[in-house]
Amino acid sequence: MNDVIKIETLLEGVRMMRCKTSRFKNTSISVRFALNLEEETLNSYVALCGLLRYTSAAYKENVELEKKLASLYGANFSASSLKRADALILKFNIDVIADKFALNGEDISSSALSFLLDTVFEPDLDENGLFKEKNINREKRLMLEAIEADNSDKMVYSAKRFDEIFYQGEGAALSSNGFKEGVEELTPEKVTDAWKRLISGAEVFICIIGENDFSSAGASFKERFASFGRNPEKIIIKKHENPSGEIKRVDEFQPLSQGKLVLGFNADCEDKYAAILMNAVFGSGVNSKLFKNVREKLSLCYYCSSSFSYLKRAVTVKSGIESSNKEKAICAINEQLEQVKKGDFSDEDLALAKLMIDEVYASSNDSPSSIDTWYGSFILDDEIYSVEKARELISEVDRSRVLSAANCLKLDTVYALLGGENND
Repeated sequence: MNDVIKIETLLEGVRMMRCKTSRFKNTSISVRFALNLEEETLNSYVALCGLLRYTSAAYKENVELEKKLASLYGANFSASSLKRADALILKFNIDVIADKFALNGEDISSSALSFLLDTVFEPDLDENGLFKEKNINREKRLMLEAIEADNSDKMVYSAKRFDEIFYQGEGAALSSNGFKEGVEELTPEKVTDAWKRLISGAEVFICIIGENDFSSAGASFKERFASFGRNPEKIIIKKHENPSGEIKRVDEFQPLSQGKLVLGFNADCEDKYAAILMNAVFGSGVNSKLFKNVREKLSLCYYCSSSFSYLKRAVTVKSGIESSNKEKAICAINEQLEQVKKGDFSDEDLALAKLMIDEVYASSNDSPSSIDTWYGSFILDDEIYSVEKARELISEVDRSRVLSAANCLKLDTVYALLGGENND
């Protein structure tokens, strides 16, 4: 693999990764903005994400914007909002064919870069310099539909409710889709202020993957950002803690066929890669203890897996259960964790967990989108690791470090969404 990776700081709070590679048939350009997750501004940013996706100053109707994308050999332009720890991340991405495949030798990648820049930095504003009321009303409707869809999907709903309980008082308690109560309060002024704050105050990470050199791309981004002025806000990530030590237990009841059980553990471990490997042994993948024992052997869950957030120092176990099996499932999950803490897993279990993580990491070099995802995930980090470095760090973790990481876990929250009614 002869990829050339270059990472540079363009302005305060604006970094850019360029991956020059001839392995792929397309070029990917993305820009991510990270901001503190705050209730006062969340809905404005979510609405902004949609507004910048569908129109711009150059393309005031979505049909015009789509025609432009079609002219770029069917380029794909997307916008999304997601939550990472206590931060909201807005991502704008365009994928186009590599220039060498253009029929008439067009500079497709440069056109795609210009399209992305114009869409983000030159939105469709009215004569007062505000986002248009009609477009905001469209986004309000779409946001309410997305929130309603979240509530209808019980897996999504249970994860959202768990976050509200587990991370109460922290940014991570909020949903990246916004919240219903504040949607109708959105105004052109609020959304326009959010756009200006996005450009001037967010932490920014740009990823460009393709065969072109893109040597002038940094100057193009730098010029656009500088024209707004930069005053980056500090992203505040709070390590999740439970000073009281009391376990929060919440049961909710709805008419449903499959119950949802979510357990949250504090994981105050500084050894990131040991904790990642520990989580794989415990509950991530088909060779984990949760999958082999709680799901397969005991048949207590339709699904059961764990995830680890290093930024929040938390491990979450999500499972689908028969409502009547709630207490049995809780006991079985805790028992599997106790076994990991005691080292009751084989060298083969450890090796399989390492192999699974290594394969996942290695696949991060397989496509422009996976490379973009890998490097873009470091937007909140000061240090950026290559895929190869991360694979090396995982390979170096031994059993003693896994045990230390496991023994950092303490049960914090038990949330259950159960079928039937609470008759207490």
